[in-house]
Amino acid sequence: MGTTVNAQEDSNSEYVQAVKTACCNSYMRLVKPWLYPDATFYASPSGWSFSRALKVLHGLTKSVIHKRRGIHTEELMKIQQSAEDGTKLRVAFLDQLLMANHNGAGLSDIDIQEEVDTFMFEGHDTTGCAITFILYALSVNPEIQEMAYREVTSVVGDETRHLTNQDLAQMKYLERVIKEGMRLYPSVPVFGRSIKEDLALEMDGKRVVPAGATVAICPYVLHRKESLWPDPERFDPDRFLPENSVGRHAFAYLPFSAGPRNCIGQKFAMLEMKCVIARLLMELRFIEAYPGYKPEVAGELILKSRNEHVLVRVEQRHL
Repeated sequence: MGTTVNAQEDSNSEYVQAVKTACCNSYMRLVKPWLYPDATFYASPSGWSFSRALKVLHGLTKSVIHKRRGIHTEELMKIQQSAEDGTKLRVAFLDQLLMANHNGAGLSDIDIQEEVDTFMFEGHDTTGCAITFILYALSVNPEIQEMAYREVTSVVGDETRHLTNQDLAQMKYLERVIKEGMRLYPSVPVFGRSIKEDLALEMDGKRVVPAGATVAICPYVLHRKESLWPDPERFDPDRFLPENSVGRHAFAYLPFSAGPRNCIGQKFAMLEMKCVIARLLMELRFIEAYPGYKPEVAGELILKSRNEHVLVRVEQRHL
């Protein structure tokens, strides 16, 4: 967004704490039906805490938008233009939204704020947790980790140079590793959908979910359904080879949801995960923390370890 929040340097920052508080209180509301009505929720301690956190989150978003809107239109236009060598300067996502608005997109301040909130709030924790669980999976599957490492080094060659989009596109095995990691540990373990018309279940055709109902979809459970994923607890990236995907139901795999309400940032997230994991594998080897160790997951808004950490041992490859 063209703004630094220093979240990694200051884990106690007001914004970081507000993210945690908002997630916690949203989950509390999700599992306590008596808090579903707004009047009940916002009259409860959870609702008060959520409202305070939301003010912090929206306050930062509004200040970021205000700051970037302060840049003159001419300067934004200059950013959009190609440099002398034909390349384009990196443009913050927020600047692109503001430019689109200047060019007649008709986005309101609320529209822009919601898009910024989506990326700032939802686009960091999900990817971070996915990378964490994938590194754990590699630590207990050293042969798969070695295959991914060999692919990365064969593509990149000189480990001192920056990774490019072309490099990442060639890392087909690493992509399958990431997909398999997100099958077992989907960042969003449950999400909801509103049913707009009566839906007959395929199991027998007799049971019908009525229009107006809200359905909870749980990828964490779906991705372990043995009829869809044989030996579901085994970590096997080759499940995602084209020949092994033939006949698999289109909605058997939903780490980013599906349909018109799917994740707006899924392609960005895949590039981000590929880039980070590839760079880590080039320098580090991940080893099982101790025999039999397995993180205890907690299904909150984001799938996390129940005690907030996942253990692996790490050693430098070139020592």
